[in-house]
Amino acid sequence: MGRDRRSTGRSGLVRPLFAAWLLPALVGLFAALAAPRVATAQSRDRVAQARAHNDQAEAYMRAGRFDRAAEEYLAAFERVSRPGFLFNAALAFEKLGDKSRAVALFERALASGATGNVATEARARKAALESQLDNEAEARRQREAAAAAEAKRQAEIAARLQDGKTKLSSGDAAGALAAFRAAYDLAGDPELLFDIADACQAAGERKQALAFYHRYRAESKTGSHLGDAVERIAVLEREIATTAGGVKADGPPAPAPATESKPVPARPRRAHRPTVPPAALSKPREQAPPPSSRGHRWAALALGVAMIAGGVALDVIPGSAGNDKVDALDFAPIGLYLAGGIAVLTF
Repeated sequence: MGRDRRSTGRSGLVRPLFAAWLLPALVGLFAALAAPRVATAQSRDRVAQARAHNDQAEAYMRAGRFDRAAEEYLAAFERVSRPGFLFNAALAFEKLGDKSRAVALFERALASGATGNVATEARARKAALESQLDNEAEARRQREAAAAAEAKRQAEIAARLQDGKTKLSSGDAAGALAAFRAAYDLAGDPELLFDIADACQAAGERKQALAFYHRYRAESKTGSHLGDAVERIAVLEREIATTAGGVKADGPPAPAPATESKPVPARPRRAHRPTVPPAALSKPREQAPPPSSRGHRWAALALGVAMIAGGVALDVIPGSAGNDKVDALDFAPIGLYLAGGIAVLTF
């Protein structure tokens, strides 16, 4: 009886030990045998999901929706770690204009083992994008430097302008003029010409003030002080004109300088000429021949011939020639010769 109990005791002890190690071993063995099938099924599912994301990404690329295409390519890479998905996502970001994201994804594609044409194109595109990023960064630095310089220039212009206004209000016209000129040299703003003109006028430089007011009107077509400039130009021109004429702007006329004056000879008055009508000036007037002038000339010729003949007759009269005395008949022929000759010559 005792032996049977011991035997029964051993059998009861073996069964729990067998159950303790044999059952887990059997379960592990079964799991090991079933694991490849499960892994294969899961792998097929992930590949199918990756293919679906890739197809959707391709559709987005054709539609020009590069941001959504990049998301789908990255989702495909999460299902199946293929470098090509990263490369395509980088292309989508490059087309989108996000150069930094594109460079980062090209680097990931190369680190993930991209080979062949994908690796070659990834390196080339990455280098080109990095060069563009460097150029953009340099251009950005230059713009920032230019903006800083412009801000500094504007601050200096504002300081000079405020300094000029302060000095002008305190009566320092010369200092205000210098400050306004410095501000104009920095800014080149035509509005500052009005301030320069005000400072010149306050300093007593009326001609310079007038010149700057005229420049302000010419260069600042839509200035805020055009009306004031017109008024001040009119006032300055009157003041300058009265000063040049010997009259002070704020008092009676100044006495003329004591200089020896010389009498000015009076200009002779020109004789009055009768007005000639234009028609008479355009065509010369023809002179009419004197009436019966031809008849007078023949009468004079006949009279001259008669006088000469009379003189000859008196000269040959026997009483005159044989008379030894000198009487009137001796001179009559001479007078007739002279008178007749003159009459003949007038023909």
